[in-house]
Amino acid sequence: MAAVFGVSDEMGAGVLSCLYQKQIKVPEQISVIGFDNTLTAKKAIPPLTVAQPLFDMGKSAVELLVNHEFMENKIFPHRIVERKTVQKLS
Repeated sequence: MAAVFGVSDEMGAGVLSCLYQKQIKVPEQISVIGFDNTLTAKKAIPPLTVAQPLFDMGKSAVELLVNHEFMENKIFPHRIVERKTVQKLS
């Protein structure tokens, strides 16, 4: 089983479109995962599986700036929002 991980939901949706044009079936032949959990992911056909908490990342960035807290790295726990673009492996 092959998979594509898009660095954004827009890229993931573009992958879905390209695969559709080439008559490659998602998720039967390939899985596709996006990144942002935006409206684009929810409206894609099929709806795009995503992996990052974009809202939480943005909220934290604003809080750090407002509080004048500057740090090199902040790690966010990811969560997979499974929709219709991945197939369970047995």
